[in-house]
Amino acid sequence: MNSPHPFSQPISNAQKNILKGNIHFTQSKGKWTIEVTAVWNKRINKITIKARNSEVTYNFPCCKIFKSTFLTLISYVNFGRTEAYSFQGEKSIFSETILKSKTTIPLMETKNPIIELKDSFLIFSGGIRSKDHKSLSNIFVLIDVLLNKMNQAIANSK
Repeated sequence: MNSPHPFSQPISNAQKNILKGNIHFTQSKGKWTIEVTAVWNKRINKITIKARNSEVTYNFPCCKIFKSTFLTLISYVNFGRTEAYSFQGEKSIFSETILKSKTTIPLMETKNPIIELKDSFLIFSGGIRSKDHKSLSNIFVLIDVLLNKMNQAIANSK
């Protein structure tokens, strides 16, 4: 079994001590500064991750990917079990990187997921079950992979 991601440890440790609470911390990972906020209760853990590349001096074109409840409802009725997502904002090399990444789909399988580029931040927000420490760790692993892809896109845009 793989060891849990180091960023998930503070959240898991806090959840063992308190049934309802929140935690906020900032970590560095290569060129990225990652700000993590977790709010949990007995059943659900809502994670918000804001990542900012210290070498990027410009703002990303704003865009947002989120689960469309209306389109999902229609797709359930017409096609069986299919999730539908919406994209709002400006298309760019950065939004294409997020849309084409294989890590986006597992991240979007969380509860009420949002992945957005806003100002100079890549922001992920989603919910998982409070006791699901493996999924919590996997979120951070997927974010690491997505940040590496964004590093490539940033290098290509220069």
